[in-house]
Amino acid sequence: MLARLLGALAVLLAAVHGQRYLGFVCDDAVISFRSVAHAGLGHGLVYNVGEPVETFTNLAFVWLLWLAQCLGIDLFSAATWLGYAGAIGCVAATWWLARGLLPAAVAPLPALVVACSTTVVGQAGNGLETSCVAMLVTLGLGRFVRECGPDGQAHRQGLAMLLLALASLTRMDTVQVLGGAWFLKTVWCGPAELRSRLRDTAILLAALLLPALYRWLLYGTPVPNPASAKFGLETDVRVYKAGVHYLLDWLRTDLGAPLLAFGLGASLAVDRRCQALVVLGAGWMFYVVLSGGDHMPYHRFVAPMFPLLVTLVFVGVQHALAQSRAPRRWLVPVGACAVATLALLPLLQSLSAGNVPERSFRSEQYRREVGEFFATEAARRGGRLVVAGGAAGYMGHFGGPGVRFVDILGLCDPHIARHGRRDPRMPAGHQMGDGVYVLAQRPDYVVFGSTTPGDLWQRAESHDLLARIAAVGPEAWAEQHDHLWAVSERDLLASAEFLRDYELVQVTLPSGRPFRLCRRRD
Repeated sequence: MLARLLGALAVLLAAVHGQRYLGFVCDDAVISFRSVAHAGLGHGLVYNVGEPVETFTNLAFVWLLWLAQCLGIDLFSAATWLGYAGAIGCVAATWWLARGLLPAAVAPLPALVVACSTTVVGQAGNGLETSCVAMLVTLGLGRFVRECGPDGQAHRQGLAMLLLALASLTRMDTVQVLGGAWFLKTVWCGPAELRSRLRDTAILLAALLLPALYRWLLYGTPVPNPASAKFGLETDVRVYKAGVHYLLDWLRTDLGAPLLAFGLGASLAVDRRCQALVVLGAGWMFYVVLSGGDHMPYHRFVAPMFPLLVTLVFVGVQHALAQSRAPRRWLVPVGACAVATLALLPLLQSLSAGNVPERSFRSEQYRREVGEFFATEAARRGGRLVVAGGAAGYMGHFGGPGVRFVDILGLCDPHIARHGRRDPRMPAGHQMGDGVYVLAQRPDYVVFGSTTPGDLWQRAESHDLLARIAAVGPEAWAEQHDHLWAVSERDLLASAEFLRDYELVQVTLPSGRPFRLCRRRD
């Protein structure tokens, strides 16, 4: 009874904690919204009208948003509530996963930790698929534990692979969890029955081939454009260092490196299922290092495997305590204190740091106004306007179908994603660029910087900035002022053609606020 009460408390905590992050949809999420909005207008799931490019990696989530739009539900509301439900469901799934590996009295504790952490619950309202995919991965691994258990033959095989296949369709990079689970179940810890293995293999092949075929038919390539822009084949130590720092920064708020290492190491001694799960968890962290991490708050790259990692820590610690000779009367109070520390420290750190998504959302509202300005300009010019910039979500979505938005970072542009230059010094996802190509698109407006009020280009002295940069060159100016330009910005500012054909102007947004951007001279 106490265990059930604790499990219910974990789900309730997730619901209450997640409320704090609702209503703050991030710019990256709105990139998907623009494609869904265009589909509703009959243009297909494309970012720019007439350009068949898949500018998202969350295909199943986009389909859900499309369905919500068909039902008349606002896209911002639909994405928010899907994320909120996913965060609550992920905590419930963590409890279910832990029940397959821990004694019933201990099983709710990992769910309590996940509910109080921002790694999953902090993603509840950002409009992305992160919390939903964390729920699907955790459900899939919970089923994996049962299908590979001592009584695995009593469970219908294939459901674990099906849930992980849905996760890979919801977020493309979790396909490695699907592939790893299939391999480990086949060769290490799963049933030896041929029929079960064939069923799992069929699900794996379908999960790999059907989305690839769909993308090939609609977009002409099996790989979504953001995947090409974010992950290059070249190696660079700076990217790996950024990934290591990303993981260490996460561990400063959740679990801690010594406890995680001890928990995973001790879990290896439990059974083959735990060994397989440790391999999957460690493999995901290795992927995070190789990718260089992410620039968004609350470590969303860790979120899909966070419930598993927390559960394995509890499995390892519980196994070590069970094998020790420590007096049993000390285990309960010591364990209660440890769990309270694990659960409450991330929550207290989050509360003390303030609401990061809420602060970021102030900038997103500003970008929305910029997009509305572009929509007005497009209508004034007969319904066609070309804009180049880096924040492609709010500005593109609220610019409407009459605006062709050239994403200078390449996430929404296939040429830059595949043929642009990469600068590993930039944050992950912001490393690609090609200013020569951007200039060849003859944009009517070019937006430099983050577009936010405190940005370098939005200051009162910005009108003299282009002249100073032209005098010394963008690289020298950036070095003098400890600034790092995006690759496309660097190319544009070094171009005599750009400096000749464009001028920095100030326009008035619908709210009356000023906004500075570069406009092509007539």
